[in-house]
Amino acid sequence: ADAKYNIDLSKEIQSDLDYITANQSPPAPDFITSPLWSQSISKDWQSLSSHFTQSLVDLDAGFEIWVDWYHDQLASKPLNYKQEQQWLNIPQEIKEQGAKATNHYLATLSRNLHSDQQNTLKPLNLVRAIFIGDGAVGKTSLIRKLKNEAVIEGKEDMTSGIEIRKWSVPDSDIKARFWDFGGQVMSHSTHQFFLRERCLYVLVVDAGSEREIRENQSANDQAEYWLEHIKAFGNNAPVMLVGSKADKVAIHLDMNALTEKYKNIVGFYPLSCTSKEPEFKCDFDKFKLILSKQLKAVGTHQLMFTPNQFEVLEQVRKLSRKNAFLAHEKFDALCAEHEIGKEGLDQKAYLGLLDTLGEIIHFPELQWADAYVLNPRWLTYGVYTLLYSKEVEVQYGILSHADVVNILQAKKVEDERGNELNYPKPKCKFIVDAMTQFKLCYKLPKGSHYVIPDKLPKEQPELNVYFDKKAEGILAFEFMFTGLLPRNIMPNLIVARHEEIVRDKENKQLVWQHGVIIENQAHQATARWTVDYTQRSLKLWISGEEPREYLVILRDTVNGIFNKIKGLSVKEYVALPDSARVDTERFSVIDDNLSEKITYKSLLKQAKAGRKTVFSDAGNQYNLEKVMGFIMTKEKQKQEGVGDNYHTTIHAGTLSGFAMGKNNKVTAKVIIKSSDKKDIVELQKALSDLIQHVGNYDTNFEIKANAYGELQQIREHLDNLEDASPETKDKLRKLLSRVRDGSSDAMKLGTEIKDAYELVDTLPKLAATVMALLAAIPM
Repeated sequence: ADAKYNIDLSKEIQSDLDYITANQSPPAPDFITSPLWSQSISKDWQSLSSHFTQSLVDLDAGFEIWVDWYHDQLASKPLNYKQEQQWLNIPQEIKEQGAKATNHYLATLSRNLHSDQQNTLKPLNLVRAIFIGDGAVGKTSLIRKLKNEAVIEGKEDMTSGIEIRKWSVPDSDIKARFWDFGGQVMSHSTHQFFLRERCLYVLVVDAGSEREIRENQSANDQAEYWLEHIKAFGNNAPVMLVGSKADKVAIHLDMNALTEKYKNIVGFYPLSCTSKEPEFKCDFDKFKLILSKQLKAVGTHQLMFTPNQFEVLEQVRKLSRKNAFLAHEKFDALCAEHEIGKEGLDQKAYLGLLDTLGEIIHFPELQWADAYVLNPRWLTYGVYTLLYSKEVEVQYGILSHADVVNILQAKKVEDERGNELNYPKPKCKFIVDAMTQFKLCYKLPKGSHYVIPDKLPKEQPELNVYFDKKAEGILAFEFMFTGLLPRNIMPNLIVARHEEIVRDKENKQLVWQHGVIIENQAHQATARWTVDYTQRSLKLWISGEEPREYLVILRDTVNGIFNKIKGLSVKEYVALPDSARVDTERFSVIDDNLSEKITYKSLLKQAKAGRKTVFSDAGNQYNLEKVMGFIMTKEKQKQEGVGDNYHTTIHAGTLSGFAMGKNNKVTAKVIIKSSDKKDIVELQKALSDLIQHVGNYDTNFEIKANAYGELQQIREHLDNLEDASPETKDKLRKLLSRVRDGSSDAMKLGTEIKDAYELVDTLPKLAATVMALLAAIPM
């Protein structure tokens, strides 16, 4: 509570503690339903509560449902346990639509429970299972076997892209959708757009399938690769491991090691889809039983829909049987006819939910598109037809718009329902635009040609004329992946920076499947990216007039790609420049041609701790100030909270050890206790961390700029605290007060950034502490 309100909450807390002490095991209902206030409610509290309530209502995000709930608790109304149970199990698909959609969903549940005609809401009864694995391992055969369809050994065509089949979960009303993913390596880049956390994964491996990922790959290798894939894009979703063709070759997996590393593995099931032997039939029946149990446990079937929402959904499904697209106007008309948004989710949130469920594929970034995709097969078949076309192979990844149209219209295509997939010329543009959004291709600056990075030549061109990575002064970084190195990262990088690709003397772009040379004219810097899937490494070299400035840009680019892959495990290393080495005698390293390296995280940590030198793994000593100056500008160092740490000494009662203005010199004009200095340093560190999160966050530019500017302003005032005028001091106090009460643009934006939640909780306390310190500093 605000200090101006005289509210003693300690008496109420003590009252609760006394009750618990007197009743060692009090019945939960008695305690929970007892009044929140043992005596009359404080007037000050009522005033605060009224102000808080109005603030919630002003957000226009449906928080009235929580206000009503709280008032019921104040009035000691009995809890509705059925409602509490439903509220505690809000489906993830609803949460993904944001606070407003979530609150409206809760309000709908509440109205349904309190209505005279209950049960107007019905569960969706739909769940998804994704069948994933190498090409030709038997995923499609397994699905056919589950559906009691004939499986003929060696006669199944390899799935191109994604096929979706329905399956009724035994002994339930639940319908499962089996998503059968193609296993070709090229298709892995697009999996991320369909993989979900709220589903069941069926990972199929065998002892001798087509090896596109690695030569001589064992079943254990297959499992590890795809488990990392699921970890990255599906988080902790449950995984059932299936060993196919078990009647032909025994499949040996190190299940102890796999289950220790991947806790989401449900079990391993060696199966045969063709053998009629009793033992294999028994094994299959057991697998089917556990599959049903796991599908029920996923929980998406519990998502509740109103009758009107169901009606629109059914109309969309009917249209999808014969149409690949649904015009925006048609969807708007359906929603208007059935009053979507009158209660519960508004139309935007409802559309987002249908997209999450896979009923509609929506690309909001494609502003020109006038329709939603109803048939995922139409999209994936179109993408894979282009990726695997003879034209793209012969032309090394370069296609004209005319090529795209000719390839997609070359033959008749049917989906799994027997519907013909048509690709009229205007819709062909949708395919390449979707590929551009997926960062699978980019358009050349002039003309109508597209480049698909993963189909470029594999051979690295001669680069020494254009970039010598062994030249003096080269700045080098390396990203090492301890698990999966997703195949889409290098194509994403190439597409993201394609406008900067360097051209050779013959005007050809210096780009190949595993690397690219790019340059930044503003900073007069050139960079080289290369990827090594065997070593699981991504390397970056930069040279030029301002390589450090270009490094900031490129690190932001690659970290933006990393941040979209939740389960990615990657470490960043900095090459230590030989010019910063302290030792006259160099201890041996593995390869004299390679620079020694240290993790970026360790380097930054030691710089913030005030260390003067760092040691490499080989035992060589490096001047930390020179290393940091080699990779970061002074401004960037200040943002990271490093500043003068490596050459200042902390004296009791003196403010030192952190950046103090443009000249980075500590003059000790302000006398501050060591404990107070620590609080300022801690605040600076938290501000720097939030600046980094804001910089990486994808949101409206104006909102981001305001938040970023606000944080930078506070940092600058703190950096120059020794020379601060009374006016500057007052301005800093006002800025900090906005941080303290959460009203600043930066704090509001921070509440939207998942990784910044802890900072948003910490910063108000730090701001309040430093405000008190400012009040005590004589000026």
